[in-house]
Amino acid sequence: MKLSICTDLFEDWPQEEIFQFIADKGYQGIEIAPVVYADNVNDISKKSRRKIKKQAAEYGLEIVGLHWVLVGPEGVHLTHPEKSIRKITRDYLLNLLEFCGDIGGEVIVFGSPRQRDLLDGVSREDGYRYAADIFSQCMGYAAERGVTICIEPLGQNETNFINSITEAIQLIEMVDHKNFQAMVDIKAALTENKPIKEIIREAAKYLYHIHLNDANGIAPGFGKTDFAPIIEELNNINYNRYLSLEIFELQASVKETAVQSYDYLLGL
Repeated sequence: MKLSICTDLFEDWPQEEIFQFIADKGYQGIEIAPVVYADNVNDISKKSRRKIKKQAAEYGLEIVGLHWVLVGPEGVHLTHPEKSIRKITRDYLLNLLEFCGDIGGEVIVFGSPRQRDLLDGVSREDGYRYAADIFSQCMGYAAERGVTICIEPLGQNETNFINSITEAIQLIEMVDHKNFQAMVDIKAALTENKPIKEIIREAAKYLYHIHLNDANGIAPGFGKTDFAPIIEELNNINYNRYLSLEIFELQASVKETAVQSYDYLLGL
């Protein structure tokens, strides 16, 4: 397993300082929210894309991929009843795949809770059908760019669509493509009515990415969540990809948070 961290934690830091600090601490990868660079991914210039890729390489960092992908642009929605909106969403996903490939990323985490909510009048069955159709149309280009889209189950306090690994697997099996897989966000998984080890075992066949955070969104090692059994179970299923820290609430400075979480997880 390798450790990465989401760069939006560092807010207004210059990009090079973020990359240097992360690399110096020992993280092997970085995960990027496109909205940090522009509300719409199409407004991130080719020059900026080359710079992201180049600077990451200079510091020996892998760009793991993207998250918060539908935050920023207007008029996108995964399960919208209007076909025209779903077409806009599909086209935007294709643009995200292009950006991810351009910067050397390999994973797109599809969370974006508000942009996937089932709207009034949209049944769960329709939601699955709409979502599967959009993702299926993107799979050819995803394979071409070497990018895997990972559906992220989120808690019911965040969205009303895909709240468990069981529901995520249902969508994965509908899309039925090697470039559409699952990820587990620990904060969200802890809202399910089953033990975290059971969730990891259920996800194992499709598990491609992990977000690490405490139950209340703070950094690992700062809260009450014990990550030892989580790491143990990931070892049990031979998970050997990235554990990416996605931190929502700070209990210390940004630097202290990144350092202490890294040391805590390395110790496990």
